[in-house]
Amino acid sequence: MDNQKENQLSESFYKYRSVTKSLSAAISFLTDNFLQIVKLSLPYALAFAAIQAALVYIASDSVLIEVLMGNEGASSISLTTLGIVLVLLLLLLFGVLCLFNGLIYRLIHIYSHDVPLKKYTLKAIWKSSLKYAWKAFLFFMIMFAFAIVASLLIAAPFLIPGEGIVLMTIKIAISMILIIAAIVLSLPLGISMPAVFLEKGKILRNVIYGYKKGLKIWGKVFCMNLLVSILEFFLMFVLAMPCLAMISSHHAATMSMLNGDTVNIPSTFSFWLIVIVFLTYYLYTFIIWIGPAAFSYLFASVQSDEIEEAKNQYMKNL
Repeated sequence: MDNQKENQLSESFYKYRSVTKSLSAAISFLTDNFLQIVKLSLPYALAFAAIQAALVYIASDSVLIEVLMGNEGASSISLTTLGIVLVLLLLLLFGVLCLFNGLIYRLIHIYSHDVPLKKYTLKAIWKSSLKYAWKAFLFFMIMFAFAIVASLLIAAPFLIPGEGIVLMTIKIAISMILIIAAIVLSLPLGISMPAVFLEKGKILRNVIYGYKKGLKIWGKVFCMNLLVSILEFFLMFVLAMPCLAMISSHHAATMSMLNGDTVNIPSTFSFWLIVIVFLTYYLYTFIIWIGPAAFSYLFASVQSDEIEEAKNQYMKNL
């Protein structure tokens, strides 16, 4: 839909912005298109919230506590069955996250070409975002590989044979240095993800391309990470307060019952717990948009600088 216009980059999107202005532009994008985003992301948001609600409920349920405490006889479910259910839910959650990230960056890509989101139907977005979901899956696999390599390097000093306080202190110091290095080197990946979705070409090439850009503006990437983390944490904490209160009450009641105490809780408490958790995570799905949108605008700012430099160099060569 409107493919010809999608090939034209938006000058309002690809322009220089500071870190704070990039974050502000991302928030404006979400608020200006909120109703359309709610409509187009409804299946993904509902699936994400349902799986999260199931995971939280299982983790706070008396069945899990009984199984972990070794009281399998008092429960109709075994630890093995419970483990399989949890693994399946986590795999399903990962699949939904890939689809959801594919949708997020597909809509950002559309918006970056000055195409109104209201031109797209849920069916059209579903089909076009599948390719982006595949990119999200591959990018997460690259991130996973990076995390494995970093973890192995951090653990490597403890494989050095020998004992003693001095040697152990050296091992810990080396591991701490490696942890800091891993954090520092992983931050530019925040620019790699929008590069994967907003740039044409192979995924690995775009990951490397975005990473190089991220290294050049490491300070901006760090500030954006900090601002986005603070904002998301604050919003999630506020939204989670009713949910946390109910989960704490449910956990305390469950522990009391396992100890043989009499607890008077409403019969509908578990139902309302699931409802509150579901609604909380449904609202979380819209907070998740902040990070990708903010880093997409920051990436667009970097690209605008390159375009401007290329223009200036061209004018000098005339």
